[in-house]
Amino acid sequence: MREALEDRADEPRYIETLPKYGYRFIADVAEADMAKLTVAEVGPARRILGKAAVVVAVFIVAGLIAKAVYRRSRPAERLTEKDIVLLVDFLNTTGDSVFDDTLKQALSISLNQSPFLNVLSENKVMAASRMMGRPEGKPLTPDLASELCQRAGGKAYITGSIVRLGYQYVVSLKAVNCANGDTLAQDQASVASKEKVLDALGVAAGKLRTELGESLATVQKFDVPLQQATTSSLEALRAYSLGRKEAGEQGPRVALPYDQRAIQLDPNFAMGNYAVGYDYFILGEVGRASEYFSKAFELSSRANVKS
Repeated sequence: MREALEDRADEPRYIETLPKYGYRFIADVAEADMAKLTVAEVGPARRILGKAAVVVAVFIVAGLIAKAVYRRSRPAERLTEKDIVLLVDFLNTTGDSVFDDTLKQALSISLNQSPFLNVLSENKVMAASRMMGRPEGKPLTPDLASELCQRAGGKAYITGSIVRLGYQYVVSLKAVNCANGDTLAQDQASVASKEKVLDALGVAAGKLRTELGESLATVQKFDVPLQQATTSSLEALRAYSLGRKEAGEQGPRVALPYDQRAIQLDPNFAMGNYAVGYDYFILGEVGRASEYFSKAFELSSRANVKS
């Protein structure tokens, strides 16, 4: 910048050095009326204006970089046990529909293991959505998440994405402050096959929990691998996810076929069996509900997870 203005550091006319802070533009600024300049003055004036434009552009870029550096260097904001977090729908760019709704459901299961995080329930999310006049079934994107999060008394929302890069699947998570849009934490993990995506999601979720303020001890204690906590079948988990979605929007009668499909794909899916039992219980078939509840309890005890 000094070279462009033919300035000197020891005798500055335009740019002053502020030790430990940066630089400051110190020259007087006045508006020039180009129409009144003589022919002899136009050339030098244009050169000066061109140089000034370069300096202004550099200062703008430098300011943006400084702002980014400040955001990265300041201490990360932590959550408390009283703070509510909202889960946002995943962005799936793989083209594989098996990940639709599935990863959000799996993330919810993973984060709800935490005694520290207070994840907003789907019922409360839907209630807040109705207050906003948001159509039911419409994906909850980050654009809508901030307002909905604040309406529900939340502190942050967590969004995720999955992309495919060659043979690799990359799962990314990010926690964002609902009020100001600042990133509180972000993590990602990658795996070489579709069957290992739940493993990657579990790893990223564990890292995110510690960055948000949860102690490493509780993360290690309450972090059952997702395939163990749910199912190793992505198709079964997708059916279960669709069932939970329909249960909230249409009721248990519509959800039941999806939940039944989930346990057909994986009979040892504890949460799937519990969902079928719950559907039957709400529909008044207590006897059938009891059978599935018992099986769900047996399977969850064996896996050391909660239904």
